[in-house]
Amino acid sequence: MGFTNANILNGSQLIVEFTPDGGNKTVTAFSTSHSFNITTSQGDVLSKEYGKYPGKIINTVEWEVTCENLAGDQTVSSISALMNAFKAQAATGKPVTLKFGQVASTDWRNGKGTMGKTTEGQLDEFAGVENTILKGQAIITSLSMNAPAGENATISATFTGVGAIDGWGDDNNSNSGNQGTQGTQGN
Repeated sequence: MGFTNANILNGSQLIVEFTPDGGNKTVTAFSTSHSFNITTSQGDVLSKEYGKYPGKIINTVEWEVTCENLAGDQTVSSISALMNAFKAQAATGKPVTLKFGQVASTDWRNGKGTMGKTTEGQLDEFAGVENTILKGQAIITSLSMNAPAGENATISATFTGVGAIDGWGDDNNSNSGNQGTQGTQGN
């Protein structure tokens, strides 16, 4: 089996979907950019066995997803849904379920972008995310809108993960760091 350019993902094929607790699934519309970032904080493991080179242990794993979208009017569900989810989370403290992955549209496979087929000049709605890259619970930590005169208005949102990424096998919240072999101690 060989690889071709068709195996390379185009950024237009990736999208963010979020569902507030008890709310409706929303796929971010008119997106210009999405990104995700996973980082760890580490602690040093200092012992005689390691000598002058310390070992490392992972203390925490943090992740976030950001999206940049062109802003539409109130009929564009991602804008009103982001605002409503942000207000609801401030009132209840409940996170959203977030997915980042390939858009569930057959058109992206043919290089036709991600907005789906047009119906009488209108863009069809997204079906959601398939081939999920990551999924988990997240809170909206920032939401902003930029509306410069004479240019497209944009909206930006940052989702910060709460708990483990689904499928990472870290559901027991145990410390997943690896301290290495400590050896045995003699008297």
